[in-house]
Amino acid sequence: MKPKKTMVEVKQPAPIVWHSQAGQDQFVHALHPRPGRFMDIGSGHPTERNNTYALEKLGWSGLLIDADDHVASITPSARKSRFIHGRTPEVLSTAPFMEWETEGRPVIAYLSLDVDAGTLDALRALAQAATTRPK
Repeated sequence: MKPKKTMVEVKQPAPIVWHSQAGQDQFVHALHPRPGRFMDIGSGHPTERNNTYALEKLGWSGLLIDADDHVASITPSARKSRFIHGRTPEVLSTAPFMEWETEGRPVIAYLSLDVDAGTLDALRALAQAATTRPK
Protein backbone atom coordinates (compact mmCIF):
# COMPACT_ATOMS: atom_id res chain seq x y z
CA MET A 1 0.00 0.00 0.00
CA LYS A 2 1.37 3.40 -1.00
CA PRO A 3 1.64 6.12 1.65
CA LYS A 4 -0.97 8.81 1.27
CA LYS A 5 0.46 12.09 0.02
CA THR A 6 -0.46 15.17 1.97
CA MET A 7 -0.53 18.51 0.22
CA VAL A 8 0.84 21.39 2.24
CA GLU A 9 0.23 24.89 1.01
CA VAL A 10 3.25 27.08 1.51
CA LYS A 11 2.48 30.75 1.47
CA GLN A 12 5.12 32.85 -0.17
CA PRO A 13 5.67 36.34 1.19
CA ALA A 14 4.29 39.05 -1.01
CA PRO A 15 6.98 40.61 -3.15
CA ILE A 16 8.24 43.97 -1.97
CA VAL A 17 7.26 46.84 -4.22
CA TRP A 18 9.97 49.49 -4.18
CA HIS A 19 8.88 53.09 -4.71
CA SER A 20 11.98 55.28 -4.88
CA GLN A 21 13.21 56.74 -8.12
CA ALA A 22 16.75 55.36 -8.01
CA GLY A 23 16.50 52.35 -5.67
CA GLN A 24 17.30 54.20 -2.43
CA ASP A 25 14.65 52.27 -0.46
CA GLN A 26 15.93 48.91 -1.71
CA PHE A 27 19.52 49.89 -0.91
CA VAL A 28 18.61 50.96 2.64
CA HIS A 29 16.66 47.73 3.19
CA ALA A 30 19.64 45.66 2.00
CA LEU A 31 21.93 47.45 4.49
CA HIS A 32 19.40 47.61 7.33
CA PRO A 33 16.85 44.77 6.91
CA ARG A 34 15.28 45.23 10.34
CA PRO A 35 12.85 48.13 10.74
CA GLY A 36 14.34 51.34 12.01
CA ARG A 37 13.62 55.04 12.07
CA PHE A 38 13.94 57.43 9.16
CA MET A 39 13.79 61.14 8.55
CA ASP A 40 12.60 62.12 5.08
CA ILE A 41 13.36 65.80 4.46
CA GLY A 42 11.76 67.02 1.26
CA SER A 43 9.60 63.90 1.26
CA GLY A 44 7.60 64.83 -1.84
CA HIS A 45 4.60 62.79 -2.93
CA PRO A 46 3.73 60.34 -0.15
CA THR A 47 3.76 57.19 -2.31
CA GLU A 48 5.03 57.86 -5.83
CA ARG A 49 8.81 57.84 -6.29
CA ASN A 50 9.15 58.15 -2.52
CA ASN A 51 12.31 57.05 -0.71
CA THR A 52 10.63 55.90 2.51
CA TYR A 53 7.16 54.59 1.58
CA ALA A 54 8.30 50.98 1.02
CA LEU A 55 10.33 51.09 4.25
CA GLU A 56 7.25 52.23 6.16
CA LYS A 57 5.29 49.30 4.70
CA LEU A 58 8.10 47.03 5.98
CA GLY A 59 7.63 48.28 9.55
CA TRP A 60 9.82 51.36 9.65
CA SER A 61 8.57 54.60 11.19
CA GLY A 62 9.76 58.12 10.86
CA LEU A 63 9.30 61.78 10.25
CA LEU A 64 8.28 63.28 6.91
CA ILE A 65 9.00 66.97 6.26
CA ASP A 66 7.92 68.95 3.20
CA ALA A 67 7.07 72.58 2.46
CA ASP A 68 4.82 71.92 -0.54
CA ASP A 69 1.13 72.71 0.07
CA HIS A 70 -0.13 69.91 -2.19
CA VAL A 71 2.10 67.34 -0.48
CA ALA A 72 0.80 68.59 2.87
CA SER A 73 -2.79 68.08 1.73
CA ILE A 74 -2.33 64.42 0.70
CA THR A 75 0.40 62.98 2.93
CA PRO A 76 -1.39 62.65 6.31
CA SER A 77 -4.05 60.34 4.87
CA ALA A 78 -1.57 58.29 2.83
CA ARG A 79 1.16 57.65 5.40
CA LYS A 80 1.42 56.37 8.99
CA SER A 81 4.54 58.32 9.89
CA ARG A 82 4.36 61.80 11.34
CA PHE A 83 4.24 64.57 8.74
CA ILE A 84 5.30 68.17 9.31
CA HIS A 85 4.47 70.86 6.77
CA GLY A 86 7.09 73.58 6.69
CA ARG A 87 10.47 74.81 5.54
CA THR A 88 13.26 72.55 6.70
CA PRO A 89 15.33 75.03 8.75
CA GLU A 90 12.31 76.16 10.76
CA VAL A 91 11.02 72.62 11.30
CA LEU A 92 14.42 71.29 12.33
CA SER A 93 14.93 74.14 14.78
CA THR A 94 12.18 72.53 16.88
CA ALA A 95 14.12 69.22 16.78
CA PRO A 96 11.01 66.99 16.58
CA PHE A 97 13.16 63.92 16.02
CA MET A 98 15.15 64.26 19.23
CA GLU A 99 12.55 62.24 21.14
CA TRP A 100 14.05 59.14 19.48
CA GLU A 101 17.05 58.56 21.68
CA THR A 102 19.23 55.70 22.81
CA GLU A 103 21.77 56.47 25.50
CA GLY A 104 21.11 60.19 25.02
CA ARG A 105 21.79 60.15 21.27
CA PRO A 106 19.21 60.46 18.49
CA VAL A 107 18.65 57.29 16.50
CA ILE A 108 17.92 57.74 12.82
CA ALA A 109 18.85 54.76 10.67
CA TYR A 110 18.14 56.51 7.37
CA LEU A 111 18.16 60.18 6.43
CA SER A 112 16.66 61.05 3.05
CA LEU A 113 17.41 64.62 2.03
CA ASP A 114 15.91 66.02 -1.17
CA VAL A 115 15.44 69.77 -0.96
CA ASP A 116 17.39 70.78 -4.06
CA ALA A 117 18.76 74.32 -3.62
CA GLY A 118 18.02 74.18 0.13
CA THR A 119 20.30 71.22 0.83
CA LEU A 120 23.09 73.19 2.48
CA ASP A 121 20.61 75.13 4.66
CA ALA A 122 18.92 71.86 5.65
CA LEU A 123 22.23 70.26 6.62
CA ARG A 124 23.19 73.32 8.67
CA ALA A 125 19.81 73.28 10.44
CA LEU A 126 20.10 69.56 11.12
CA ALA A 127 23.59 69.97 12.59
CA GLN A 128 22.44 72.97 14.65
CA ALA A 129 19.41 71.07 15.99
CA ALA A 130 21.52 68.06 16.89
CA THR A 131 24.18 70.07 18.74
CA THR A 132 22.13 72.70 20.55
CA ARG A 133 19.24 70.70 21.94
CA PRO A 134 18.54 70.92 25.66
CA LYS A 135 19.97 68.16 27.84
